[in-house]
Amino acid sequence: MVRQLYALFIVLTLTLLLTSQAYSLWYGKLRANFTVSVGELDVKIGSYKIISCCQCSHECPETYSSSANLSPNGKRLTIIFESVYPEWKSYIGIIITNDGTLPAKLKSVNVNIIEDSEILNSFHYEVMYLGPYNKGDFARTVWSNIKCCDDLESLSSTSPPITFYPSQKIIAWIELGIDENCTKENNTLELEITLKYVGGW
Repeated sequence: MVRQLYALFIVLTLTLLLTSQAYSLWYGKLRANFTVSVGELDVKIGSYKIISCCQCSHECPETYSSSANLSPNGKRLTIIFESVYPEWKSYIGIIITNDGTLPAKLKSVNVNIIEDSEILNSFHYEVMYLGPYNKGDFARTVWSNIKCCDDLESLSSTSPPITFYPSQKIIAWIELGIDENCTKENNTLELEITLKYVGGW
């Protein structure tokens, strides 16, 4: 009887040891390493152009000029117009690019006057959105062929928000103007243009 109990004890002990060993090997094989990669949301101003309506009609004051500076990361465009006047009008064109790996949704192009300009109450702007376009197919009719303000009159705008995918582009033409009731001549107008966007998923 004692031998049988002893043998049973040995069998149970060996079974327990083998079972724990097998479980540890099974558990070890089930462990897995996961790598999670997160995409990049990167929307920026790729390039720009300035069209002053008075230059097309050769009626700009001699002191009139414009200059621009695009930040290195493409997130901000600063433009200075010298000697703007009542009923002045100009257009700024920008190519907005999705250089990331995720879809993006462009909500707006924002135009702000830097500092308290004396013509703030007379200034107005309106944005026309075109696209989205795949790489290389935004036609000459909406960008390279635009030389004067009259060339923009036949274009049809898209309403934001606009979803665009990696490598796609949106073109925005911003009409700037000074009201005729502005009483000051030879004003300096400094503007900052930025983009408002979110992930497009």
